[in-house]
Amino acid sequence: MERGSILSGARRSNAAVVVACLLLAALALLIAVNPAAVVLGVPLMLAAAVAASHRAATLRISARVGAVMALAALVALTAVAPVAALVASAGICVAGIVGRYRRAVLGAIRSVARLLKPAVALAVILGACGLALAVAIWPAAALLVALVAGIVVLALRAPALALGAAVLLFAFEGSVKILLGLDAVPLPVGARPAGAAALDVALLAAVAGVLLSDRLRAPRALWAAATRTERVVIGVIGAWLALSVVQIAQGGDIERGLHGFRLFQWYTLVALAALTVFADPRRRSAALQVALGIGLVVSLYAAVRIVIGPADAERAFATAVPTVTMYGDTLRAVGSFSSAVGLSSFLTPVAVFALVLGLLQPRLRLLSWAVAGLALVGLIGSFSRASLFGVALGLLCGLLLVFLASDLPARRKLASGMVVLAILLATYGGLWAASQASPELRERAQGVLNPFGDESVELRFQTWEEELESVADHPLGHGVGSVGAASAPTQAQLRTTDNSFIKVLVEQGIPGLALFAGGMIGAIAVLARRLRIAGPGALRPVGLAALAGFVAFLGLGLAGESVEQPGKVIAWGLVGIAAACAFGTTKDREHA
Repeated sequence: MERGSILSGARRSNAAVVVACLLLAALALLIAVNPAAVVLGVPLMLAAAVAASHRAATLRISARVGAVMALAALVALTAVAPVAALVASAGICVAGIVGRYRRAVLGAIRSVARLLKPAVALAVILGACGLALAVAIWPAAALLVALVAGIVVLALRAPALALGAAVLLFAFEGSVKILLGLDAVPLPVGARPAGAAALDVALLAAVAGVLLSDRLRAPRALWAAATRTERVVIGVIGAWLALSVVQIAQGGDIERGLHGFRLFQWYTLVALAALTVFADPRRRSAALQVALGIGLVVSLYAAVRIVIGPADAERAFATAVPTVTMYGDTLRAVGSFSSAVGLSSFLTPVAVFALVLGLLQPRLRLLSWAVAGLALVGLIGSFSRASLFGVALGLLCGLLLVFLASDLPARRKLASGMVVLAILLATYGGLWAASQASPELRERAQGVLNPFGDESVELRFQTWEEELESVADHPLGHGVGSVGAASAPTQAQLRTTDNSFIKVLVEQGIPGLALFAGGMIGAIAVLARRLRIAGPGALRPVGLAALAGFVAFLGLGLAGESVEQPGKVIAWGLVGIAAACAFGTTKDREHA
Protein backbone atom coordinates (compact mmCIF):
# COMPACT_ATOMS: atom_id res chain seq x y z
CA MET A 1 0.00 0.00 0.00
CA GLU A 2 2.82 2.33 0.96
CA ARG A 3 4.73 1.41 -2.20
CA GLY A 4 1.67 2.09 -4.35
CA SER A 5 1.28 5.51 -2.77
CA ILE A 6 4.96 6.27 -3.44
CA LEU A 7 4.66 5.20 -7.08
CA SER A 8 1.47 7.20 -7.51
CA GLY A 9 3.16 10.25 -6.02
CA ALA A 10 6.14 9.76 -8.33
CA ARG A 11 3.88 9.59 -11.37
CA ARG A 12 2.10 12.77 -10.33
CA SER A 13 5.48 14.42 -9.78
CA ASN A 14 6.69 13.36 -13.23
CA ALA A 15 3.46 14.61 -14.78
CA ALA A 16 3.86 17.93 -13.01
CA VAL A 17 7.40 18.24 -14.40
CA VAL A 18 6.19 17.53 -17.94
CA VAL A 19 3.36 20.03 -17.63
CA ALA A 20 5.69 22.66 -16.18
CA CYS A 21 8.15 22.19 -19.06
CA LEU A 22 5.38 22.57 -21.60
CA LEU A 23 4.09 25.71 -19.91
CA LEU A 24 7.57 27.23 -19.76
CA ALA A 25 8.13 26.43 -23.44
CA ALA A 26 4.80 28.04 -24.36
CA LEU A 27 5.63 31.10 -22.26
CA ALA A 28 9.05 31.42 -23.90
CA LEU A 29 7.48 31.21 -27.34
CA LEU A 30 4.91 33.80 -26.28
CA ILE A 31 7.68 36.19 -25.23
CA ALA A 32 9.48 35.63 -28.54
CA VAL A 33 6.33 36.40 -30.53
CA ASN A 34 5.34 39.48 -28.55
CA PRO A 35 7.39 40.52 -25.50
CA ALA A 36 4.78 43.06 -24.43
CA ALA A 37 2.18 40.29 -24.14
CA VAL A 38 4.10 38.48 -21.39
CA VAL A 39 2.18 40.49 -18.80
CA LEU A 40 -0.95 38.75 -20.00
CA GLY A 41 0.80 35.45 -20.61
CA VAL A 42 1.99 34.96 -17.03
CA PRO A 43 -1.50 34.79 -15.41
CA LEU A 44 -2.64 32.72 -18.36
CA MET A 45 0.05 30.12 -17.78
CA LEU A 46 -0.51 30.17 -14.02
CA ALA A 47 -4.18 29.49 -14.59
CA ALA A 48 -3.34 26.65 -16.97
CA ALA A 49 -1.01 25.19 -14.35
CA VAL A 50 -3.81 25.25 -11.76
CA ALA A 51 -6.18 23.55 -14.18
CA ALA A 52 -3.61 20.91 -15.21
CA SER A 53 -2.67 20.05 -11.63
CA HIS A 54 -6.19 20.03 -10.20
CA ARG A 55 -5.47 16.95 -8.09
CA ALA A 56 -2.87 18.91 -6.14
CA ALA A 57 -5.23 21.84 -5.49
CA THR A 58 -6.44 21.92 -1.91
CA LEU A 59 -9.56 23.98 -2.53
CA ARG A 60 -12.11 23.57 -5.31
CA ILE A 61 -12.27 27.33 -5.71
CA SER A 62 -8.70 27.29 -7.07
CA ALA A 63 -9.79 25.70 -10.34
CA ARG A 64 -12.63 28.17 -10.74
CA VAL A 65 -10.39 31.15 -10.06
CA GLY A 66 -7.84 29.74 -12.47
CA ALA A 67 -10.48 29.29 -15.17
CA VAL A 68 -11.66 32.89 -14.79
CA MET A 69 -8.07 34.16 -14.93
CA ALA A 70 -7.39 32.10 -18.04
CA LEU A 71 -10.52 33.33 -19.79
CA ALA A 72 -9.91 37.01 -19.05
CA ALA A 73 -6.22 36.84 -19.98
CA LEU A 74 -6.88 34.90 -23.19
CA VAL A 75 -9.53 37.34 -24.40
CA ALA A 76 -7.32 40.33 -23.62
CA LEU A 77 -4.34 38.63 -25.23
CA THR A 78 -6.35 37.94 -28.38
CA ALA A 79 -7.21 41.64 -28.62
CA VAL A 80 -3.56 42.65 -28.18
CA ALA A 81 -1.73 39.94 -30.11
CA PRO A 82 -3.81 37.32 -31.97
CA VAL A 83 -0.83 35.14 -32.91
CA ALA A 84 0.38 35.12 -29.32
CA ALA A 85 -3.13 34.09 -28.23
CA LEU A 86 -3.01 31.22 -30.70
CA VAL A 87 0.30 30.15 -29.18
CA ALA A 88 -1.16 30.32 -25.68
CA SER A 89 -4.24 28.35 -26.75
CA ALA A 90 -2.07 25.61 -28.21
CA GLY A 91 0.00 25.51 -25.01
CA ILE A 92 -3.11 25.22 -22.85
CA CYS A 93 -4.51 22.45 -25.06
CA VAL A 94 -1.27 20.46 -24.81
CA ALA A 95 -1.02 21.06 -21.07
CA GLY A 96 -4.65 20.04 -20.59
CA ILE A 97 -4.24 16.82 -22.58
CA VAL A 98 -1.08 15.92 -20.69
CA GLY A 99 -2.73 16.74 -17.37
CA ARG A 100 -5.83 14.70 -18.20
CA TYR A 101 -3.97 11.70 -19.65
CA ARG A 102 -0.63 12.05 -17.92
CA ARG A 103 -0.23 8.32 -17.25
CA ALA A 104 -0.80 7.42 -20.88
CA VAL A 105 1.48 10.23 -22.07
CA LEU A 106 4.30 9.30 -19.71
CA GLY A 107 3.92 5.62 -20.57
CA ALA A 108 4.10 6.42 -24.27
CA ILE A 109 7.19 8.55 -23.73
CA ARG A 110 8.92 5.76 -21.81
CA SER A 111 7.95 3.16 -24.42
CA VAL A 112 9.17 5.30 -27.28
CA ALA A 113 12.39 6.04 -25.43
CA ARG A 114 13.09 2.29 -25.11
CA LEU A 115 12.26 1.51 -28.72
CA LEU A 116 13.85 4.47 -30.44
CA LYS A 117 16.68 3.66 -32.81
CA PRO A 118 19.25 6.18 -34.04
CA ALA A 119 17.54 6.63 -37.42
CA VAL A 120 14.16 7.19 -35.80
CA ALA A 121 15.69 9.58 -33.28
CA LEU A 122 17.26 11.56 -36.11
CA ALA A 123 13.90 11.72 -37.90
CA VAL A 124 12.23 12.97 -34.73
CA ILE A 125 14.90 15.65 -34.30
CA LEU A 126 14.58 16.75 -37.94
CA GLY A 127 10.79 16.80 -37.61
CA ALA A 128 10.98 18.94 -34.50
CA CYS A 129 13.36 21.33 -36.25
CA GLY A 130 11.04 21.49 -39.24
CA LEU A 131 8.10 22.26 -37.00
CA ALA A 132 10.07 24.98 -35.21
CA LEU A 133 11.04 26.47 -38.57
CA ALA A 134 7.42 26.39 -39.75
CA VAL A 135 6.32 28.16 -36.57
CA ALA A 136 9.03 30.77 -37.08
CA ILE A 137 8.09 31.42 -40.73
CA TRP A 138 4.30 30.87 -40.65
CA PRO A 139 3.31 30.91 -36.95
CA ALA A 140 -0.43 31.15 -37.45
CA ALA A 141 -0.61 28.39 -40.05
CA ALA A 142 1.64 26.05 -38.08
CA LEU A 143 -0.27 26.60 -34.85
CA LEU A 144 -3.62 26.21 -36.62
CA VAL A 145 -2.46 22.85 -37.97
CA ALA A 146 -1.36 21.92 -34.45
CA LEU A 147 -4.73 22.91 -32.98
CA VAL A 148 -6.66 20.97 -35.63
CA ALA A 149 -4.42 17.95 -35.16
CA GLY A 150 -4.91 18.22 -31.40
CA ILE A 151 -8.69 18.24 -31.84
CA VAL A 152 -8.49 15.21 -34.13
CA VAL A 153 -6.41 13.32 -31.55
CA LEU A 154 -8.68 14.48 -28.74
CA ALA A 155 -11.70 13.16 -30.68
CA LEU A 156 -10.29 9.67 -30.17
CA ARG A 157 -9.95 9.95 -26.39
CA ALA A 158 -12.43 12.63 -25.27
CA PRO A 159 -14.92 13.25 -28.11
CA ALA A 160 -17.21 15.56 -26.12
CA LEU A 161 -14.28 17.79 -25.19
CA ALA A 162 -13.11 17.75 -28.81
CA LEU A 163 -16.57 18.87 -29.92
CA GLY A 164 -16.46 21.86 -27.58
CA ALA A 165 -12.95 22.78 -28.77
CA ALA A 166 -14.01 22.51 -32.42
CA VAL A 167 -17.07 24.72 -31.91
CA LEU A 168 -14.96 27.32 -30.08
CA LEU A 169 -12.40 27.30 -32.91
CA PHE A 170 -15.25 27.62 -35.41
CA ALA A 171 -16.48 30.68 -33.52
CA PHE A 172 -13.15 32.38 -34.32
CA GLU A 173 -13.40 31.68 -38.04
CA GLY A 174 -12.72 35.29 -38.96
CA SER A 175 -9.65 35.50 -36.74
CA VAL A 176 -8.28 32.26 -38.19
CA LYS A 177 -8.65 33.51 -41.76
CA ILE A 178 -7.11 36.88 -40.89
CA LEU A 179 -4.07 35.26 -39.30
CA LEU A 180 -3.59 32.95 -42.28
CA GLY A 181 -3.70 35.98 -44.55
CA LEU A 182 -1.12 37.83 -42.43
CA ASP A 183 1.19 34.81 -42.59
CA ALA A 184 1.24 35.04 -46.39
CA VAL A 185 1.35 31.24 -46.61
CA PRO A 186 1.73 30.10 -50.25
CA LEU A 187 -1.66 28.37 -50.39
CA PRO A 188 -3.14 27.54 -53.81
CA VAL A 189 -6.70 28.35 -52.64
CA GLY A 190 -6.16 31.45 -50.49
CA ALA A 191 -6.50 32.15 -46.78
CA ARG A 192 -10.32 32.15 -46.59
CA PRO A 193 -10.93 28.70 -48.16
CA ALA A 194 -7.94 27.20 -46.32
CA GLY A 195 -9.18 28.49 -42.98
CA ALA A 196 -12.70 27.21 -43.67
CA ALA A 197 -11.32 23.80 -44.63
CA ALA A 198 -9.28 23.57 -41.41
CA LEU A 199 -12.32 24.44 -39.30
CA ASP A 200 -14.44 21.87 -41.13
CA VAL A 201 -11.84 19.15 -40.58
CA ALA A 202 -11.74 19.86 -36.84
CA LEU A 203 -15.52 19.94 -36.53
CA LEU A 204 -16.04 16.83 -38.65
CA ALA A 205 -13.46 14.89 -36.63
CA ALA A 206 -15.12 15.92 -33.36
CA VAL A 207 -18.63 15.04 -34.58
CA ALA A 208 -17.42 11.69 -35.92
CA GLY A 209 -15.65 10.98 -32.64
CA VAL A 210 -18.80 11.67 -30.61
CA LEU A 211 -21.07 9.57 -32.83
CA LEU A 212 -18.67 6.64 -33.20
CA SER A 213 -17.86 6.48 -29.48
CA ASP A 214 -21.58 6.32 -28.71
CA ARG A 215 -22.28 3.92 -31.61
CA LEU A 216 -25.46 5.90 -32.33
CA ARG A 217 -27.09 4.66 -29.12
CA ALA A 218 -28.59 8.07 -28.32
CA PRO A 219 -30.30 8.57 -31.73
CA ARG A 220 -31.58 4.99 -31.63
CA ALA A 221 -32.95 5.51 -28.12
CA LEU A 222 -34.70 8.69 -29.25
CA TRP A 223 -36.31 6.83 -32.17
CA ALA A 224 -37.44 4.02 -29.88
CA ALA A 225 -39.04 6.48 -27.45
CA ALA A 226 -40.67 8.63 -30.16
CA THR A 227 -44.40 8.50 -30.85
CA ARG A 228 -45.81 7.97 -34.35
CA THR A 229 -46.15 11.72 -34.92
CA GLU A 230 -42.61 12.35 -33.75
CA ARG A 231 -41.28 9.65 -36.06
CA VAL A 232 -43.10 11.29 -38.95
CA VAL A 233 -41.35 14.58 -38.18
CA ILE A 234 -37.98 12.81 -38.02
CA GLY A 235 -38.80 11.12 -41.32
CA VAL A 236 -39.66 14.47 -42.95
CA ILE A 237 -36.30 15.92 -41.92
CA GLY A 238 -34.55 12.79 -43.19
CA ALA A 239 -36.44 13.04 -46.50
CA TRP A 240 -35.33 16.66 -46.89
CA LEU A 241 -31.69 15.67 -46.37
CA ALA A 242 -32.05 12.77 -48.82
CA LEU A 243 -33.59 15.10 -51.42
CA SER A 244 -30.72 17.54 -50.83
CA VAL A 245 -28.19 14.81 -51.66
CA VAL A 246 -30.04 13.99 -54.88
CA GLN A 247 -30.19 17.67 -55.86
CA ILE A 248 -26.42 18.21 -55.54
CA ALA A 249 -26.03 17.40 -59.23
CA GLN A 250 -29.33 18.95 -60.34
CA GLY A 251 -27.81 22.28 -61.42
CA GLY A 252 -25.27 20.58 -63.67
CA ASP A 253 -22.27 21.56 -61.53
CA ILE A 254 -21.44 18.87 -58.96
CA GLU A 255 -18.62 20.93 -57.42
CA ARG A 256 -21.01 23.82 -56.81
CA GLY A 257 -23.63 21.44 -55.42
CA LEU A 258 -21.17 19.85 -53.00
CA HIS A 259 -20.04 23.30 -51.87
CA GLY A 260 -23.64 24.36 -51.25
CA PHE A 261 -24.38 21.13 -49.35
CA ARG A 262 -21.28 21.65 -47.21
CA LEU A 263 -22.31 25.20 -46.36
CA PHE A 264 -25.78 24.20 -45.16
CA GLN A 265 -27.05 20.64 -44.93
CA TRP A 266 -24.07 18.73 -43.59
CA TYR A 267 -23.99 20.81 -40.40
CA THR A 268 -27.17 19.03 -39.29
CA LEU A 269 -24.78 16.36 -37.99
CA VAL A 270 -23.95 18.75 -35.17
CA ALA A 271 -27.51 18.19 -33.88
CA LEU A 272 -26.83 14.45 -33.55
CA ALA A 273 -23.52 15.11 -31.80
CA ALA A 274 -25.10 17.54 -29.32
CA LEU A 275 -27.94 15.07 -28.72
CA THR A 276 -25.41 12.36 -27.96
CA VAL A 277 -23.40 14.48 -25.53
CA PHE A 278 -26.41 15.84 -23.62
CA ALA A 279 -28.16 12.46 -23.52
CA ASP A 280 -25.47 11.25 -21.10
CA PRO A 281 -26.45 12.40 -17.57
CA ARG A 282 -22.85 12.06 -16.36
CA ARG A 283 -21.45 14.77 -18.61
CA ARG A 284 -24.54 16.92 -19.17
CA SER A 285 -23.73 19.46 -16.47
CA ALA A 286 -20.15 19.91 -17.70
CA ALA A 287 -21.34 20.12 -21.31
CA LEU A 288 -23.81 22.87 -20.40
CA GLN A 289 -21.08 24.88 -18.71
CA VAL A 290 -18.83 24.40 -21.75
CA ALA A 291 -21.62 25.67 -24.02
CA LEU A 292 -22.07 28.76 -21.86
CA GLY A 293 -18.30 29.19 -21.70
CA ILE A 294 -18.08 29.24 -25.51
CA GLY A 295 -20.82 31.86 -25.62
CA LEU A 296 -19.01 33.88 -22.96
CA VAL A 297 -15.67 33.86 -24.81
CA VAL A 298 -17.17 34.84 -28.17
CA SER A 299 -19.49 37.48 -26.69
CA LEU A 300 -16.77 38.95 -24.48
CA TYR A 301 -14.36 39.29 -27.39
CA ALA A 302 -17.05 41.00 -29.48
CA ALA A 303 -17.85 43.39 -26.63
CA VAL A 304 -14.16 44.18 -26.05
CA ARG A 305 -13.72 44.97 -29.74
CA ILE A 306 -16.72 47.28 -29.67
CA VAL A 307 -15.17 49.19 -26.75
CA ILE A 308 -11.56 49.41 -27.96
CA GLY A 309 -12.27 49.20 -31.68
CA PRO A 310 -11.27 46.54 -34.23
CA ALA A 311 -7.68 45.75 -35.06
CA ASP A 312 -6.37 47.13 -38.34
CA ALA A 313 -6.30 43.64 -39.84
CA GLU A 314 -9.90 43.01 -38.78
CA ARG A 315 -11.04 46.30 -40.28
CA ALA A 316 -9.26 45.59 -43.57
CA PHE A 317 -10.61 42.04 -43.68
CA ALA A 318 -14.21 43.10 -43.01
CA THR A 319 -14.21 45.99 -45.49
CA ALA A 320 -12.65 43.86 -48.25
CA VAL A 321 -16.05 42.24 -48.89
CA PRO A 322 -18.41 44.23 -51.16
CA THR A 323 -21.26 44.61 -48.69
CA VAL A 324 -22.47 47.14 -46.13
CA THR A 325 -19.75 47.17 -43.48
CA MET A 326 -19.81 50.78 -42.29
CA TYR A 327 -22.35 53.47 -41.42
CA GLY A 328 -20.63 56.81 -41.66
CA ASP A 329 -17.31 56.39 -39.86
CA THR A 330 -18.56 53.51 -37.71
CA LEU A 331 -17.59 49.95 -38.62
CA ARG A 332 -20.21 47.31 -37.87
CA ALA A 333 -18.89 45.00 -35.16
CA VAL A 334 -17.54 41.71 -36.51
CA GLY A 335 -15.95 40.30 -33.35
CA SER A 336 -14.12 37.07 -34.14
CA PHE A 337 -16.05 36.52 -37.40
CA SER A 338 -15.59 37.54 -41.00
CA SER A 339 -18.56 39.90 -41.03
CA ALA A 340 -21.24 41.53 -38.91
CA VAL A 341 -23.78 39.09 -40.38
CA GLY A 342 -21.68 36.15 -39.20
CA LEU A 343 -21.41 37.67 -35.72
CA SER A 344 -25.16 38.26 -35.45
CA SER A 345 -25.94 34.73 -36.70
CA PHE A 346 -23.91 33.31 -33.81
CA LEU A 347 -24.85 35.70 -31.02
CA THR A 348 -28.61 35.75 -31.73
CA PRO A 349 -29.32 32.12 -30.67
CA VAL A 350 -26.68 32.37 -27.93
CA ALA A 351 -28.33 35.49 -26.43
CA VAL A 352 -31.80 33.93 -26.38
CA PHE A 353 -30.54 30.60 -25.03
CA ALA A 354 -28.66 32.31 -22.21
CA LEU A 355 -31.51 34.70 -21.37
CA VAL A 356 -34.15 31.97 -21.10
CA LEU A 357 -31.80 29.63 -19.25
CA GLY A 358 -30.98 32.32 -16.68
CA LEU A 359 -34.68 33.04 -16.30
CA LEU A 360 -35.55 29.41 -15.56
CA GLN A 361 -32.39 28.14 -13.88
CA PRO A 362 -31.38 30.23 -10.83
CA ARG A 363 -28.24 28.16 -10.28
CA LEU A 364 -26.82 29.34 -13.63
CA ARG A 365 -28.41 32.78 -13.66
CA LEU A 366 -25.26 34.83 -13.09
CA LEU A 367 -23.24 33.11 -15.82
CA SER A 368 -26.17 32.88 -18.24
CA TRP A 369 -27.14 36.52 -17.99
CA ALA A 370 -23.50 37.61 -18.22
CA VAL A 371 -23.32 35.72 -21.53
CA ALA A 372 -26.64 37.18 -22.65
CA GLY A 373 -25.69 40.75 -21.75
CA LEU A 374 -22.39 40.57 -23.61
CA ALA A 375 -24.10 38.93 -26.58
CA LEU A 376 -26.67 41.73 -26.75
CA VAL A 377 -23.83 44.27 -26.68
CA GLY A 378 -22.30 42.48 -29.66
CA LEU A 379 -25.63 42.45 -31.51
CA ILE A 380 -26.15 46.16 -30.89
CA GLY A 381 -22.64 46.86 -32.17
CA SER A 382 -23.32 44.85 -35.33
CA PHE A 383 -26.37 47.05 -36.09
CA SER A 384 -28.23 43.99 -37.33
CA ARG A 385 -31.96 44.69 -37.21
CA ALA A 386 -32.75 41.14 -38.26
CA SER A 387 -30.99 39.86 -35.14
CA LEU A 388 -33.22 42.02 -32.94
CA PHE A 389 -36.25 40.46 -34.62
CA GLY A 390 -34.75 37.01 -34.02
CA VAL A 391 -34.11 37.79 -30.35
CA ALA A 392 -37.65 39.08 -29.90
CA LEU A 393 -39.13 36.02 -31.63
CA GLY A 394 -37.02 33.60 -29.58
CA LEU A 395 -37.87 35.32 -26.30
CA LEU A 396 -41.57 35.33 -27.13
CA CYS A 397 -41.37 31.63 -27.95
CA GLY A 398 -39.64 30.93 -24.65
CA LEU A 399 -42.19 33.06 -22.79
CA LEU A 400 -45.06 31.21 -24.46
CA LEU A 401 -43.61 27.87 -23.40
CA VAL A 402 -43.21 29.17 -19.85
CA PHE A 403 -46.86 30.29 -19.75
CA LEU A 404 -48.01 26.91 -21.08
CA ALA A 405 -46.07 25.00 -18.44
CA SER A 406 -48.80 24.08 -15.99
CA ASP A 407 -46.50 23.38 -13.03
CA LEU A 408 -45.10 26.92 -12.81
CA PRO A 409 -46.79 29.35 -10.40
CA ALA A 410 -48.60 32.33 -11.87
CA ARG A 411 -46.32 34.73 -10.01
CA ARG A 412 -43.26 33.32 -11.74
CA LYS A 413 -44.96 33.46 -15.13
CA LEU A 414 -45.79 37.13 -14.61
CA ALA A 415 -42.23 37.88 -13.50
CA SER A 416 -40.92 36.12 -16.61
CA GLY A 417 -43.10 38.29 -18.82
CA MET A 418 -41.87 41.46 -17.14
CA VAL A 419 -38.22 40.38 -17.50
CA VAL A 420 -38.66 39.66 -21.22
CA LEU A 421 -40.32 43.03 -21.76
CA ALA A 422 -37.53 44.80 -19.87
CA ILE A 423 -34.88 43.01 -21.96
CA LEU A 424 -36.52 44.02 -25.24
CA LEU A 425 -36.84 47.65 -24.13
CA ALA A 426 -33.24 47.72 -22.89
CA THR A 427 -32.01 46.23 -26.18
CA TYR A 428 -33.80 48.84 -28.23
CA GLY A 429 -32.55 51.55 -25.86
CA GLY A 430 -29.00 50.34 -26.41
CA LEU A 431 -29.50 50.40 -30.18
CA TRP A 432 -30.87 53.93 -30.01
CA ALA A 433 -27.92 55.10 -27.89
CA ALA A 434 -25.40 53.50 -30.24
CA SER A 435 -27.12 55.03 -33.28
CA GLN A 436 -26.37 58.59 -32.12
CA ALA A 437 -22.82 58.27 -33.46
CA SER A 438 -23.79 59.30 -37.01
CA PRO A 439 -26.80 60.28 -39.15
CA GLU A 440 -26.49 57.00 -41.07
CA LEU A 441 -26.84 55.02 -37.85
CA ARG A 442 -29.83 57.09 -36.73
CA GLU A 443 -31.50 56.35 -40.05
CA ARG A 444 -30.84 52.63 -39.63
CA ALA A 445 -32.24 52.66 -36.09
CA GLN A 446 -35.39 54.34 -37.39
CA GLY A 447 -35.93 51.26 -39.53
CA VAL A 448 -36.63 49.27 -36.38
CA LEU A 449 -39.57 51.53 -35.50
CA ASN A 450 -40.87 51.76 -39.08
CA PRO A 451 -39.52 48.71 -40.94
CA PHE A 452 -41.97 48.90 -43.84
CA GLY A 453 -40.85 52.43 -44.66
CA ASP A 454 -37.15 51.55 -44.67
CA GLU A 455 -35.39 51.49 -48.05
CA SER A 456 -33.40 48.32 -47.38
CA VAL A 457 -36.56 46.48 -46.29
CA GLU A 458 -38.32 47.61 -49.47
CA LEU A 459 -35.41 46.29 -51.54
CA ARG A 460 -35.60 43.00 -49.68
CA PHE A 461 -39.33 42.71 -50.41
CA GLN A 462 -38.58 43.39 -54.06
CA THR A 463 -35.97 40.62 -54.11
CA TRP A 464 -38.42 38.18 -52.54
CA GLU A 465 -41.08 39.03 -55.10
CA GLU A 466 -38.70 38.48 -58.00
CA GLU A 467 -37.45 35.17 -56.65
CA LEU A 468 -40.97 33.91 -55.94
CA GLU A 469 -41.99 34.75 -59.50
CA SER A 470 -39.05 32.74 -60.85
CA VAL A 471 -40.21 29.66 -58.95
CA ALA A 472 -43.12 29.26 -61.37
CA ASP A 473 -40.62 28.43 -64.13
CA HIS A 474 -38.61 26.01 -61.96
CA PRO A 475 -41.02 24.42 -59.42
CA LEU A 476 -38.49 21.67 -58.68
CA GLY A 477 -35.67 24.12 -58.01
CA HIS A 478 -32.31 24.89 -59.57
CA GLY A 479 -30.29 22.50 -57.41
CA VAL A 480 -28.33 22.76 -54.16
CA GLY A 481 -25.71 25.51 -54.28
CA SER A 482 -27.51 27.70 -56.83
CA VAL A 483 -28.14 30.38 -54.18
CA GLY A 484 -25.73 31.77 -51.61
CA ALA A 485 -21.97 31.60 -51.22
CA ALA A 486 -21.62 28.62 -53.56
CA SER A 487 -23.58 30.14 -56.45
CA ALA A 488 -20.66 32.04 -58.05
CA PRO A 489 -16.87 32.23 -57.81
CA THR A 490 -16.84 35.93 -56.85
CA GLN A 491 -18.77 37.91 -54.26
CA ALA A 492 -20.18 40.34 -56.80
CA GLN A 493 -21.76 37.53 -58.88
CA LEU A 494 -23.48 35.70 -56.03
CA ARG A 495 -27.19 35.06 -56.23
CA THR A 496 -28.87 35.92 -52.95
CA THR A 497 -32.47 35.83 -51.77
CA ASP A 498 -32.13 37.53 -48.34
CA ASN A 499 -34.31 34.79 -46.87
CA SER A 500 -33.29 31.27 -45.82
CA PHE A 501 -36.68 29.75 -46.65
CA ILE A 502 -36.81 31.35 -50.10
CA LYS A 503 -33.25 30.13 -50.63
CA VAL A 504 -34.45 26.56 -50.01
CA LEU A 505 -37.44 27.17 -52.32
CA VAL A 506 -35.27 28.42 -55.19
CA GLU A 507 -32.66 25.67 -54.75
CA GLN A 508 -34.90 22.70 -53.97
CA GLY A 509 -38.25 23.76 -55.31
CA ILE A 510 -41.64 23.37 -53.72
CA PRO A 511 -41.00 19.79 -52.47
CA GLY A 512 -37.76 20.87 -50.80
CA LEU A 513 -39.34 23.85 -49.05
CA ALA A 514 -42.31 21.75 -47.91
CA LEU A 515 -39.99 19.15 -46.36
CA PHE A 516 -37.61 21.70 -44.81
CA ALA A 517 -40.26 24.02 -43.39
CA GLY A 518 -42.46 21.11 -42.33
CA GLY A 519 -39.54 19.41 -40.60
CA MET A 520 -38.42 22.54 -38.75
CA ILE A 521 -41.92 23.57 -37.63
CA GLY A 522 -42.79 19.99 -36.75
CA ALA A 523 -39.61 19.59 -34.71
CA ILE A 524 -40.36 22.77 -32.76
CA ALA A 525 -43.93 21.62 -32.11
CA VAL A 526 -43.14 18.08 -30.92
CA LEU A 527 -40.18 19.22 -28.79
CA ALA A 528 -42.26 21.98 -27.21
CA ARG A 529 -45.01 19.50 -26.40
CA ARG A 530 -42.62 17.04 -24.77
CA LEU A 531 -40.85 19.74 -22.80
CA ARG A 532 -44.17 21.18 -21.61
CA ILE A 533 -45.75 17.87 -20.57
CA ALA A 534 -43.29 15.02 -20.19
CA GLY A 535 -39.89 16.66 -19.84
CA PRO A 536 -38.10 15.84 -16.55
CA GLY A 537 -38.02 18.84 -14.23
CA ALA A 538 -34.22 19.13 -14.14
CA LEU A 539 -33.99 19.08 -17.94
CA ARG A 540 -36.94 21.30 -18.84
CA PRO A 541 -35.21 24.71 -18.36
CA VAL A 542 -32.26 23.72 -20.54
CA GLY A 543 -34.54 22.24 -23.21
CA LEU A 544 -36.83 25.27 -23.30
CA ALA A 545 -33.86 27.63 -23.54
CA ALA A 546 -32.27 25.60 -26.36
CA LEU A 547 -35.54 25.46 -28.29
CA ALA A 548 -36.07 29.22 -27.91
CA GLY A 549 -32.53 29.82 -29.20
CA PHE A 550 -33.21 27.71 -32.28
CA VAL A 551 -36.45 29.60 -32.96
CA ALA A 552 -34.47 32.84 -32.75
CA PHE A 553 -32.08 31.53 -35.42
CA LEU A 554 -34.98 30.60 -37.72
CA GLY A 555 -36.42 34.08 -37.14
CA LEU A 556 -33.07 35.52 -38.21
CA GLY A 557 -33.33 33.39 -41.34
CA LEU A 558 -36.50 35.21 -42.39
CA ALA A 559 -34.41 38.29 -43.21
CA GLY A 560 -31.22 36.68 -44.52
CA GLU A 561 -29.49 33.48 -45.57
CA SER A 562 -28.37 32.76 -42.01
CA VAL A 563 -28.37 29.00 -42.66
CA GLU A 564 -24.99 29.48 -44.36
CA GLN A 565 -23.53 31.69 -41.61
CA PRO A 566 -21.35 30.44 -38.70
CA GLY A 567 -24.31 30.56 -36.30
CA LYS A 568 -25.64 27.38 -37.93
CA VAL A 569 -23.24 25.37 -35.72
CA ILE A 570 -24.85 26.75 -32.56
CA ALA A 571 -28.37 26.51 -34.02
CA TRP A 572 -28.16 22.83 -34.92
CA GLY A 573 -26.44 22.15 -31.62
CA LEU A 574 -29.36 23.73 -29.77
CA VAL A 575 -31.78 21.43 -31.61
CA GLY A 576 -29.81 18.44 -30.38
CA ILE A 577 -29.75 19.80 -26.81
CA ALA A 578 -33.51 20.42 -26.88
CA ALA A 579 -34.14 16.87 -28.16
CA ALA A 580 -31.91 15.32 -25.50
CA CYS A 581 -33.72 17.26 -22.76
CA ALA A 582 -37.19 16.59 -24.16
CA PHE A 583 -36.76 12.82 -24.44
CA GLY A 584 -34.39 12.41 -21.51
CA THR A 585 -33.01 8.97 -20.70
CA THR A 586 -34.19 6.04 -18.65
CA LYS A 587 -32.20 7.26 -15.64
CA ASP A 588 -33.66 10.73 -16.02
CA ARG A 589 -37.19 9.41 -15.99
CA GLU A 590 -36.48 7.20 -12.98
CA HIS A 591 -35.30 10.20 -10.94
CA ALA A 592 -37.80 12.73 -12.34
